[in-house]
Amino acid sequence: MSSWTRAIGALAVLDTVLAAAASGLFLLKAAAGVTIPGLYLPVLPEIPDGVKVGLLWIPAGILVSAWRRSRRTAQERSATGRRDRIGVAALLVTALAGVATVLLLAGFAGITIPGAYVSVLPEVPDSVKVGLLWIPALVLFAVWKRSRPAAARPADPPVPEIDPPAGEDGGPIAVVRNVVKVYETGPVRVDALRGIDMEVRRGEMLAIVGPSGCGKTTLLNCLSSIDEVTEGEVIIAGRRLSDISDSEKSDFRAERIGFVFQAYNLIPVLRVVENVELPLLILGEDPKAARAKALGALRSVGLTGEANRRPSELSGGQQQRVAIARALVNRPTIVFADEPTGNLDSETTQEVVALLKQLNKESGQTFVLVTHDPNVARIADRIIAMRSGRIEKVYRPTEF
Repeated sequence: MSSWTRAIGALAVLDTVLAAAASGLFLLKAAAGVTIPGLYLPVLPEIPDGVKVGLLWIPAGILVSAWRRSRRTAQERSATGRRDRIGVAALLVTALAGVATVLLLAGFAGITIPGAYVSVLPEVPDSVKVGLLWIPALVLFAVWKRSRPAAARPADPPVPEIDPPAGEDGGPIAVVRNVVKVYETGPVRVDALRGIDMEVRRGEMLAIVGPSGCGKTTLLNCLSSIDEVTEGEVIIAGRRLSDISDSEKSDFRAERIGFVFQAYNLIPVLRVVENVELPLLILGEDPKAARAKALGALRSVGLTGEANRRPSELSGGQQQRVAIARALVNRPTIVFADEPTGNLDSETTQEVVALLKQLNKESGQTFVLVTHDPNVARIADRIIAMRSGRIEKVYRPTEF
């Protein structure tokens, strides 16, 4: 801590102590009629004592704010300076409104504190003036709250030692170890996953294929934390999903994971850009910033001109492009796509497949696709073939 910061801190402490002592003496004298000889100085006797005590708190607040600001880096000061000023203003106005309210209530009870009243607009009733004081206080508080920066997305913690070391392609972003998933309904038991071991490398496009009922979607749900495993562990971006609470999993999915489904799941009453920006608004993103990012995501999938249309006004392929833009708008760590071309014709399927490959290559986005279509699987870097809840084979698309 610099000497300048220490000096400001010392002044802040001294002024705060002085203001607190003066407030105590004022309240003792005004409310209880108690005075302590030798502790009162005749400074500006023409100004009421209550006003002088209140004025003492202003430099105390300013010094505390200056001390806090001096502890931050230049970059942090630039980012939070405006919010701090708004916060100080909100605090001062709220304190003023609170004091005025207390004095008003005391007056209703027949209690007056000499020196604590200033005659301002005597023709306006006191209750109206006090009510009007709360309006700027609430407005400033609302502006301060809105100006708070969005929570910074934490950096990926290091991958645990059980994971293989990162290779040239960035290492594993998802690790699955001996995962078992069992569904039990009364006497019926379904072994959906039977000891799955696999990895997804950062920046990779991985396809999972296999016949219906082999466990593809169940595996995707376990990877994305939608479903919990019965045994084993799943690690995404260095975090064990079993160590995360249900509420934390919701935040984790919103911040780190993108989803693309066979049914586009667009909200029909919202426009295209509103559908795309919705995940950001739920995370608390500033509306203007969310709109800019949504338009950027639409630009990346070639739908800038459709931003203000309704989903019903788009073709199936265009709706799936909107769903892809929505999945990518928060820049997720990994995107899971469950049969993303299942509702599309062959020509549109090729367009969507080409788009996914382009996004993977140009931005390094990690994709995990579940598909029945061998033509979709061929765009992947690796293919995992499943059967009866187990991984049957892992191979490159040239071996298809």
